Amino acid sequence: MNVYEKDIFSQADDMRGVLEKFVQEDYVAAIAEIKKKPFKKIIFTGMGSSYFACYNAVTILRNQGVTCFAVASSQLVHYELPSIGSDTLMVVVSQSGRSGEVVELLEKIKGRCYILGISNDKESPVGLLSDCMFNLFLEPELSVSTRTYLAPIMLLYIFARVIGGLWAESDMQDIKKTIDSLEESVKEFEKMSGELEQFFAVPPVINFLGRGYSLSTVDCGALFINEVAKYPSKAYDTGQFRHGPYEMLGKDFYAFVFAPNDNTYQMQVRMAREIAGKGGKVALITDGPEESGDNVLVIRQKYPVPELVDMINIVPVQAFGNYIAKRKGLKVGVFLYSSKVTSIQ
Repeated sequence: MNVYEKDIFSQADDMRGVLEKFVQEDYVAAIAEIKKKPFKKIIFTGMGSSYFACYNAVTILRNQGVTCFAVASSQLVHYELPSIGSDTLMVVVSQSGRSGEVVELLEKIKGRCYILGISNDKESPVGLLSDCMFNLFLEPELSVSTRTYLAPIMLLYIFARVIGGLWAESDMQDIKKTIDSLEESVKEFEKMSGELEQFFAVPPVINFLGRGYSLSTVDCGALFINEVAKYPSKAYDTGQFRHGPYEMLGKDFYAFVFAPNDNTYQMQVRMAREIAGKGGKVALITDGPEESGDNVLVIRQKYPVPELVDMINIVPVQAFGNYIAKRKGLKVGVFLYSSKVTSIQ
């Protein structure tokens, strides 16, 4: 078992431990205190998977009428600093707490607004420069991000529910059900890997298409495949995909299409069938009733909470990246040219 697989197989147990720590630290009460601050807008920021993990919190809050945005730290620090003022609540996510863009941003905005830092190291610059810091309580990963991607998603879900006035006692049980579904999916990892390898083999490039609460999986999926397998991948919002990229379809087009059984389920299934109909191959990741067919492999999962689907549907992506890396003869999950902490901009 490689280090990447060890991290994957521990994801559910680690999330249970992290959630228990969140409860012990009473993060719900701490977030409720932050809600009392006189901010008019929230900006979520980070780099890489820490940034993508913010997507669903933004959607939850916007649906409650809260003005908020997700902006990469590199964009903020070099082009959009004037957008940050005393009316801003900054939510800064960095697993290491030491990413170069994040550190420079914090140094420039310290004292300008209220900063909530989310990191796995309270002694990091994020921990030291934030007005309030939430620890992720994870053991350091040896490989590329797995658990350190999931924990911020879980914490930001709690944050968004509390700030948006939605938090209920049942939410904690819903999170636990999500972790149970994650565990079920991870138990299928070997079977999933075999099915994907038989279906895709090693395509020239892999594409990820999704909408809504799966967009973080789409962007992180492409990123993780680059890191794990040193392999080309492309992320698409499915709605945007029709506006130009659709012309790429053909027998050399290979894709993951994420189709939670929500209000765009039929659109996602239709796209999968259209790709297959034009000769491409599609892994359809869903909790819906679709069945595998010509050029379509259905991988079925359970999604107890729509807004937390990205904690579960990342597992097939992990399985794909793992077998591609093995076929390439790589030391799976090990960085060649970069590292867990990107300090150079």
